[in-house]
Amino acid sequence: DPEASVNRAWSDLSRQFCPTFQGFSNGLRPHDPRISEFFGGCYQYHFFSHPLCLDWPAFLRRCLSSSYAPRGEAPESAAYQEALFSLFNRFARQGVLEIPNATVAYTGAPG
Repeated sequence: DPEASVNRAWSDLSRQFCPTFQGFSNGLRPHDPRISEFFGGCYQYHFFSHPLCLDWPAFLRRCLSSSYAPRGEAPESAAYQEALFSLFNRFARQGVLEIPNATVAYTGAPG
């Protein structure tokens, strides 16, 4: 959910520390023209709400596993992790951060 405050804050933080960040899902939006082109304009869109509930270690692993995350030796890596910790503490409740999230699927035959 790109409109959820935790996701907006996380996106802003990622843009600040991760030079290759293009948005969650690599910048792909629902009904992106590239999807329509791939399926020749004929496809089905399926949406499944799938919130993520993560404690601090799981949230950190999730963030650091992203392809755009700065790696351990990168100068911005420590600052990125500190900013993630601050974000986690700001939005977590009782040690768990709930991130509004969805899984989407597109079905059809390539066009």
